[in-house]
Amino acid sequence: MRRAKKKEKEVVYENYGRFYDKKPHSFLKLKNESFADLSYKINTIFSNDSLPIISIRKADTIKNIGLYSFQRKNSVYKITRRNIIEIINDSIVKSRTQLKNNTLITTKESFPLDSLNNLLTKHFHNNGQNKDFCECFEKLGFIIGYKTQLNYQEKLLKTLDKVTDIYETVTGRKDILIVIQFILPPPPPTPPVFKNCFTNSKIEK
Repeated sequence: MRRAKKKEKEVVYENYGRFYDKKPHSFLKLKNESFADLSYKINTIFSNDSLPIISIRKADTIKNIGLYSFQRKNSVYKITRRNIIEIINDSIVKSRTQLKNNTLITTKESFPLDSLNNLLTKHFHNNGQNKDFCECFEKLGFIIGYKTQLNYQEKLLKTLDKVTDIYETVTGRKDILIVIQFILPPPPPTPPVFKNCFTNSKIEK
C-alpha cells in the first residue's frame, strides 16, 4: 500500500506597515550591498510612489514588512524628535535636549532592545501629555539604522522581526511606520595645529 502523502501546511502571510494596501509593492532581497546602498534604494522606491518591502520567513509564516521614507522627490519630510524611536546598531537611542547656561545641549542614552516593550507602551498611552513621548500615536515612527556598512543583513532581519512583534503585542495593530536610514559616522577629529616656533625669530651669528 502506498503511504498517503502528508498535506503541506499552508503558508500564512502577515503584512505590516503603513500604506501597505495603498501603494504598489516592490519586494527587496538583501544582497551583499552596503547599508548605505540599501537605504538609498528604499528612498528611491518610496519616492517613486511604491512601497519597498522586506520579507521574513518563519516556519510556515511569511512576514512582509513595508518600509517608509522621510524623503520626497523634491523635499524632505520634517519630523519631530519626540515622535521617533531610534534603534541604532540594535540598541534604542534616546536623545534629550536641555538648556544649560543659555546653551542647548543634546545628550544621547542607549538602552537594550529588550526594553522596547516598556518604551512603546509609554508612547501608546501618552496622548501628548509627556513631551518625552509622542504627540499622538498615529505620528509615531521608528528609525532603524546601522553605522556599519557590511554584515548587517542578519541583524536587520532579527530587529525588524522583533520590533514588529512587539508593536503588534502592545498595540494590537500592524500599521507600523519603519524607516531604514544609514547613520553617517562622526567626522574624524581635527588634527592639532602646531605653531612654528621659529617664525619671526632671528638667528644670532
